[in-house]
Amino acid sequence: MIRLDKKTINYTMTSVIEDKEVVSYSMTVESDGTMMPVAQSIINNKLYVDNINEVNKDLMAMQTQCFADQAEIMKQVTRVETTGKEE
Repeated sequence: MIRLDKKTINYTMTSVIEDKEVVSYSMTVESDGTMMPVAQSIINNKLYVDNINEVNKDLMAMQTQCFADQAEIMKQVTRVETTGKEE
């Protein structure tokens, strides 16, 4: 029997406004509950400042997706008790 002990997802997402890249985000989530902080890199400062509310909505959407995906991979990972039986 094979047991999945850990699953990791790496994300790279970009906030795009007016067909231009504004901010790049990266984040890692793991099935053990670990979540690395969001790394953010501003690509276009003027569009970032002019559209801060929209960019923040994109960031929240990314975080929401990451949390949902993390919950799903946490369910996928099989945990085995010391008795050898699956939980």
